[in-house]
Amino acid sequence: MEEPKVGPSRGNAGKGRRKGVPNKTTATLKEMILQAVDKAGGVDYLVAQSKENPSAFMTLAGKVLPLQVNANVNVLTDEDRRWLGD
Repeated sequence: MEEPKVGPSRGNAGKGRRKGVPNKTTATLKEMILQAVDKAGGVDYLVAQSKENPSAFMTLAGKVLPLQVNANVNVLTDEDRRWLGD
């Protein structure tokens, strides 16, 4: 059995796609889906699906819309309330 490489010469270990670069298969599939939606009627087709199949449409919307929460939450503890006199 070959000894694992140690030290500065580790071959290609740890090398891969840079962050944010999509997998080629994923990019190809995404493009195919976009073309199919365009051929099916584009926005008009999606609007029709939102009415005819709302559950499926909302599932799709939930997967493609970015999940971004930008919130500033301030929580008062019991000790804070006592200090403030509440």
